[in-house]
Amino acid sequence: MTTELFVLALVTGAALLALWLDQRLPVLAPAGLRTILLHGALAFVALQLIPGGENVPGGAYLVLFGIALPALVYVFLVGIWFIRHAQAALSLGSR
Repeated sequence: MTTELFVLALVTGAALLALWLDQRLPVLAPAGLRTILLHGALAFVALQLIPGGENVPGGAYLVLFGIALPALVYVFLVGIWFIRHAQAALSLGSR
């Protein structure tokens, strides 16, 4: 498997996990825009914690599945929450 294909699979898996979490646990979604934006800032910080080109001996799986995958799931989950909040705001504004 090439690196590009693996990254595509990792990102797709993270998006699917975020969709599943949103459907399975809707109580996790924050109610207000301010809270969603705070989660967005925290998701950005989580993405910054992913190590770059350093060699972590024996820790490649830890970096991928312990840091990168949860951070990507969190980013996609915040995106879902933001889209849902925007849809609700637009539907209220059109009435």
